[in-house]
Amino acid sequence: MGDGVSIERSTDNITYAEIDTVVLGVAVYSDTTCIENTLYYYRVKAYKGTHYGDYSIIDYAKTNVPTSLIAGWNFDGADYFSNVGADFSILDLINKHSAIYYNGKTYITYMGNDDDPYIVTYTHATSTWSSPVKIGINPKINGDAHGQPSILIGTDGYIHCMFGAHVSAIQYSKSDNPEDISAWTAQASPATGSYPQLFQLSDDTIYIFYRYSSGGSIYWGYKTSTDGGANWNAVVPLVVDFIAYAIFEKGAGDYFHCALNKNDSDADRQNIYYMYFDGVWKNIGGTELTLPLATDDGSILAYNSGSEWVPLPVMGFDSSNNPLILFTEGHTADP
Repeated sequence: MGDGVSIERSTDNITYAEIDTVVLGVAVYSDTTCIENTLYYYRVKAYKGTHYGDYSIIDYAKTNVPTSLIAGWNFDGADYFSNVGADFSILDLINKHSAIYYNGKTYITYMGNDDDPYIVTYTHATSTWSSPVKIGINPKINGDAHGQPSILIGTDGYIHCMFGAHVSAIQYSKSDNPEDISAWTAQASPATGSYPQLFQLSDDTIYIFYRYSSGGSIYWGYKTSTDGGANWNAVVPLVVDFIAYAIFEKGAGDYFHCALNKNDSDADRQNIYYMYFDGVWKNIGGTELTLPLATDDGSILAYNSGSEWVPLPVMGFDSSNNPLILFTEGHTADP
């Protein structure tokens, strides 16, 4: 028999410190030294004298938001909205997609209570909403207007959700059953970065486009998975030092289209660029591109805004599947 159990805690799942010890047989422990609105990781190990056993599996929990911050909305007895008033609970422009129609239902995901990812469905035949379901835990501090969830429903019906990242590990959960939002299992993070955008081609390959840092530079690139998200291939860099935003859309067939702007400084986003993918990446003239492209490469420049400020573009398609890019332009950051 051992002497007791050592309880260790961490806020980053890397560096742990012992916070208490308990005698063997204690089944429930309350940590009363936590700070509000913080994600904690815990592990335990048995000891006898100065000898310690192996660590347990790691568990985690996020402490509550102060009651004074709660401002949630309620509809038909269900909480559908954030209780912390965070900006941009849905940001489909760059975290794609927040909503998907699939087999008679619309699936909508958003940052809900404590900025954690939630999902609801709307059944069109009966005009009914489901109750919201929590997908996972957002490790970012409440009120950070990043980390909105993105979803993909695969050809097999399984729902993939990525969330909770801004220059950090992209969180990833997958539904336990096809077309079923009731239960989710956390998956290994596919990448470190920001703004995940999820798509699937006809060969069932899943793509995640995202922004990331490497060697002191900012990239947009993508990873692929051919086994339903269990494993991800090495990142393919597309552009380097386009520090602003890239918007991806899937057109008819297995075509990807990308519109992006650039950042010369934090307050200076200019120009519109465009490229597409039909098996290889090309510019509008059909010339294959050598990747990664640099911001001073004019081969994909679609519109030169000069000194005018251009924020996030939006992409769509006309009836002939020609790409359309919508954007605003002005003298300041609020054109």
